[in-house]
Amino acid sequence: MSSLPAAAFIGAIVVLFPLPAHWRARNVATVSLIAWLFVVNIIYGVNTVVWAHSVENFVPVWCDITTKIIIGSSSALPACTLCICKHLELVASSRSVNSTHADKRRRLIFELVMCFGVPAILMALHYIVQGHRFDIVEQFGCEPATYYSLSAVFIVWFFPLLFATITMLYAAVAFHHFLRRRASFAAHLANSNSSLSANRYFRLMAMSLAEMVWGTSFTAYTLWANVSPGLEPYVSWDFVHADFSRVGQYPTIILSAEYRQQVLLLWWVLPASAYIFFLFFGIGTETIAGYRRVITWIRRTVFRQTIDPPLGSLPIPERPVHKKPASIFTSIDLSGDDQTPPSYSPPTDRKIFPSSPAKMSTWPTVIMNPTPLDDLDLPSPSAASSSLPVTPRRWSFPRSSRRWSFSGPYPSPLHPQRHPSGSVVVQVERTPRASSKSYVYPDASYPGDDAIMTTILVKSEIADMV
Repeated sequence: MSSLPAAAFIGAIVVLFPLPAHWRARNVATVSLIAWLFVVNIIYGVNTVVWAHSVENFVPVWCDITTKIIIGSSSALPACTLCICKHLELVASSRSVNSTHADKRRRLIFELVMCFGVPAILMALHYIVQGHRFDIVEQFGCEPATYYSLSAVFIVWFFPLLFATITMLYAAVAFHHFLRRRASFAAHLANSNSSLSANRYFRLMAMSLAEMVWGTSFTAYTLWANVSPGLEPYVSWDFVHADFSRVGQYPTIILSAEYRQQVLLLWWVLPASAYIFFLFFGIGTETIAGYRRVITWIRRTVFRQTIDPPLGSLPIPERPVHKKPASIFTSIDLSGDDQTPPSYSPPTDRKIFPSSPAKMSTWPTVIMNPTPLDDLDLPSPSAASSSLPVTPRRWSFPRSSRRWSFSGPYPSPLHPQRHPSGSVVVQVERTPRASSKSYVYPDASYPGDDAIMTTILVKSEIADMV
């Protein structure tokens, strides 16, 4: 019997491991099932520690509260599995799973009423068939006291069996839906507006059936064990509650071996239910990932360890994408005059514009600048690009026909280095896409068409232009 406290406390702990995943999924029924299993296993653990070798009434208030919770858990666990199977049947059916705020609210209210409201009502109704305060059994602690009558059958055992039967019906219908579309069941779940995967769906279904079969079997056994000797007549309220303040105390020495085995078997139902729940959800992929995060947090926070991320977990840097519409350079006058260059227009032919001084009167022109470059007040690239007007495209070329290309001894058309000749030729030219070396301004894409780009070629003409 010394293993009973450890079994109860371990069951209370392991049932909490899958809680974060179900809390994030907002699965009220599953979270309620975890809460009931945790609370009842804590009660069982405390009772087996306090009354391991005694039947004294140490804490009567504790027994008053815990015996009512035990009565409520007998109907709460089947109600939780009923809500789970009801939702699984809806997801597996061809009916649409509505995800509006009103639908989610109705489902939330229904599951809260079933998982907590109905058990609370049955806990209050148990007072009708509560012949005395409670019983204390050595090694097991506080036990609910019930006046075994026909009223007790309906209040204590009828609703758990009813919920289990409805759960079985929902599970059968859900399994029928699965057989109808088993080939495309995973795709059906993905299109059902639910967060359930096929793996999680089958684990929930299997866990619900296991909990239902396990709990229902022992509920039916308890009903048979208490009803088979015969039921007492419910004479009146005063007759049933005549000695209500009495506390029954049962040391092990006065109990038969058969009764002790029966109490021990029924005591193991709830710890075993916690272990069943853990087997279905405590070793899943999401739960194991949660274990790793908790261990990593403990190592970093408590033990102050430096943990390198595993290989492949580092994010790959992405190339920045500039979505800002750019301006287009057409011609640049380096003489310092405050003149707005004309808007870009397509050339009439596809030859390279010559740099002869005789053709400098019309645009596109080659602008000679005899002024020393050190004396120029050049605008910044951003200012120049933002001040130039942009006209819509009225012509097109193949995709590989144009791109920004800067060739020659100068890295930038706006900030050239000084050449001994003292003149710079700026001309508009179209170069092949497969240029040997080119630099593209991030904001120099033509609006609406990334295949057409204006090419500025900067080159030095030393003696031929004098």
